[in-house]
Amino acid sequence: MGNVLKGGCVTKALRTIPDWIDPFVWEQYQIHRKTIKKPMSDYAEHLCIIKLEKALEDGHDPNELINTTIEKGWQGIVIPDKPAGHSKLARDRGGWGLNPDYQIEQATEEFLKGKNVTIN
Repeated sequence: MGNVLKGGCVTKALRTIPDWIDPFVWEQYQIHRKTIKKPMSDYAEHLCIIKLEKALEDGHDPNELINTTIEKGWQGIVIPDKPAGHSKLARDRGGWGLNPDYQIEQATEEFLKGKNVTIN
C-alpha cells in the first residue's frame, strides 16, 4: 500500500484491506464506528491498517484487536504495550514473567552436574 493521494483524498487503492484482516471483522468495525457516530474517513481507515500492520509484526492478531475494540465499545484500536506472548506467559505463571518449573529444572541439572547451586 503506497501513499497515493488524489486531490487530498485517499484513493480506493489505499482502502483495500490486507488478506490478514478478516473482511467480515473489518466490516463490523466500520459498522461499529458508524453506530457510535464516529465514521472513519478513507484516510482514517488507511491509518488503522498501518497501525494493525505494526501490531501484526509485533505478534498481535489484528482481527482479535479489532474484535476487542468493538466489544469494549472503543473508538480506536488499542495495541497492548507489551509484545504478544509476554502477557500470556505472565498470566500462565500467576503474573510472573519467569517460569518457576524451568528454573527448578535448570537448578536441578546444575546440582546433579556438581555445580554449587543454591535453591531458596
